[in-house]
This record gives sequence, C-alpha cells and structure tokens, in this order.
Amino acid sequence: MWNADIRQCPQYGLICGFVQPWLFELGDASTYPFPDYSIDKFKMFLKQVRESRGYDISFKPPGSTLSPMYLDIMMKDKGYRKFVNAKCKFVVGKINLEAQMHGEHYVYRKVVKAVEACLSRSSLLTFTVREVSSNVLKTVQAFVFFETFKRMTLKEWRFHPESPGISSDEVEDPESSEEEDCDSEEDG
Repeated sequence: MWNADIRQCPQYGLICGFVQPWLFELGDASTYPFPDYSIDKFKMFLKQVRESRGYDISFKPPGSTLSPMYLDIMMKDKGYRKFVNAKCKFVVGKINLEAQMHGEHYVYRKVVKAVEACLSRSSLLTFTVREVSSNVLKTVQAFVFFETFKRMTLKEWRFHPESPGISSDEVEDPESSEEEDCDSEEDG
C-alpha cells in the first residue's frame, strides 16, 4: 500500500507544490513569494516535505495547507483526542486485515504526530502499535481521509522504516487518561 515514488503517493495533491523545485531554489531569489518569511525556514519546510511526504513537518509556513498539530495541547481536548484515536484505530483495523494472513495482530498504542490538511479532511498520522504475539512496538505512518467516524478511507500506510521494533516491556504505558478515551465508536 506504500508507493516509493512520491509522485504516485495518494497525498501528492497535498504536497505537489512543495516537491518540485521552486525558481528561487534554482537561483532566482527575486521569485521568492514570501518576503516577510525567512527563506531559510521555508527551505527547511521544503526539505521536510520532500524527505517525509509531509508526515514529519514541524511547522506551517505561508502557502501550506499542511499543519502539524501540537499534540501536547491538542490531546488534552477530549474531542480532538477521540477524533485522532478513531482514525488511528481505523488504520490498525485495516492493517490487521492484511496482517492476519501472516498470523500477526496489532493493537493501537498512541499517536506520535498528526499533520492535518487544512482545506480537506485528510490526516497524515504517525502512531505506535504493539504486535500482540511478540509484544514489539512499531511505528506506523498512514494517510487517512475522514468524512465521519463511520466513513474513513485509508489512502496509504507503512511501518516506519527508521523505527526498529522494540519490546513494549521497555516502554512506558501511555497515560491512563489517553487510554480511557482510546475507545471510540465502531470504525466502518
């Protein structure tokens, strides 16, 4: 479900304006469109988008529809926590459909990062799961289109390649308040 070619990834429409080189990057500084915004910071954003497909951006510059969510603040809001957890659990359900033929089963642990597309109902999520039989934690990245709690579409997912599986015995449990609200309405 993960296409290595960034031009073929489902969120390409969200990031295409940042993937191709801008004229100012090619040497024509007069074409930089945001004179009140640091060109170096904008270049850092472009690098983050190009390297991670938008999953690992750390800030929202002018002209971007992608916005990283500040989880330390957002997860304190019960409604947002339910919203993000429902999307992550939906993805885990889809992963389990694929994994069952290999005798694997995953359980959602906690969200690590969320990037929301401002003008669509799309989310680029990074979260952890625990493989039940081996008790190993893995990091998942997924692109989810959200209509309602009952209507979501998984556009792509992968186990993050730079995340070595570690025993969940070595990792603290998520905060109890987060686990309480992990249960959401049935995904469908």
